[in-house]
Amino acid sequence: MAMSMRLVSSFGSDSVLRMGVTLAMVGAYLPPGELARHERFADAFARYEQLIRPYVESVQQLPPSVPHLLYPTTATGVAIINKLADLAASKVVKKVLTRFRPSTVQDETQLNGIELPRYGF
Repeated sequence: MAMSMRLVSSFGSDSVLRMGVTLAMVGAYLPPGELARHERFADAFARYEQLIRPYVESVQQLPPSVPHLLYPTTATGVAIINKLADLAASKVVKKVLTRFRPSTVQDETQLNGIELPRYGF
């Protein structure tokens, strides 16, 4: 587990996308499985890199201008962001958003765009 946590710490998600925990879980799940499948460590970690790299890159992508909008540098910009955060956290907005939440359960082998291999453990 220590090795996989070190691997996970080498990449991260922007706080805007809220994918850090998912990325850490995927990053911690893959190395033990790949180590079990391969006799050579180098092959296991090469496969790990092949599986995780596209997922990490997709998670780390921010839409254009998001950093400028969500990380303001003026007092007015900070005040606006704070008011928007208050609104987003309000009970009314949460109630409205729950109506649009998908009702189907996600396939357990699919996790936000990455198909997780089944390792049998």
